Amino acid sequence: MEGPQSVRIVLHNLELLEGILQYLSGCKKSLVSASLTAKAFSEPAFNVLWYEIESIGPLFRILPTFERGTNGKYVSRHLIINFDVTVGV
Repeated sequence: MEGPQSVRIVLHNLELLEGILQYLSGCKKSLVSASLTAKAFSEPAFNVLWYEIESIGPLFRILPTFERGTNGKYVSRHLIINFDVTVGV
């Protein structure tokens, strides 16, 4: 099977695309570029990027209530309200 049909099969197989994109692991810039190249690459590329994340710092950067303090640690600009996060049994 060659041609457009085989390309379509590869582009719709997230596991296969993720496996291919793992060859770019360690090169965040290339993974981000791949994720922006085509919609089919976005999810697999971001899966590889999230797997490589070394801390939760990048997550805090996308949350608007957190900012980096003078000591380099992330702090909340607003009061965090206590809430129960237990899961029902």
